[in-house]
Order: sequence, then C-alpha cells, then structure tokens
Amino acid sequence: MSLLKEFRDTENALNQQLKRMEKLKKNTALIKDLEFEQKLEALMKRYSKKMEDLLAFLQPTSPLAGNQAQEQRAPYGATSKKTNSTIKKAQR
Repeated sequence: MSLLKEFRDTENALNQQLKRMEKLKKNTALIKDLEFEQKLEALMKRYSKKMEDLLAFLQPTSPLAGNQAQEQRAPYGATSKKTNSTIKKAQR
C-alpha cells in the first residue's frame, strides 16, 4: 500500500469518526449520561472518594449482605404474624 493511499484511507476514516461523534453529541441520552458523570465526579471529589470507594459501597462483599437484602423486615413499630402468634402462645 502506498503511503498516499494509506493517508487518504486514514483521512476518510477520521472524517467518518468525526461525523459519528457529532451525531453522538446531539444524543439526549448521552447528554444526560455525561451530565450525571460530571455531577458524580464532583461529588466524589468533594468528599475525597475514589471510584473504588463508590464501587465498594454499591457492591458489598460481606457474605451477610446477600442474606440481609433478601430478608423482609417489618416497618418500625409493626409486629409480624410470627411474633403475634409467639406472644399468644406465651400468654396461654
């Protein structure tokens, strides 16, 4: 391949990529994602956190974390049916 042909091919590929980038810049979903990324990075900087800290927070590695997520807890002050039946048995 001649150097001139390689240059022209590279130039054409670059122009295609630039057109693609202009399309992406107008995509509303991408714009929202970029805004979210900027806000997230600003918060991380404000609180001196790294991406690893954020990932560790979002993906706990504790073996108990999976069990706790599956448990259904009653709201504060509410009692479960199991608790009520245990109380009734104890009162008899």
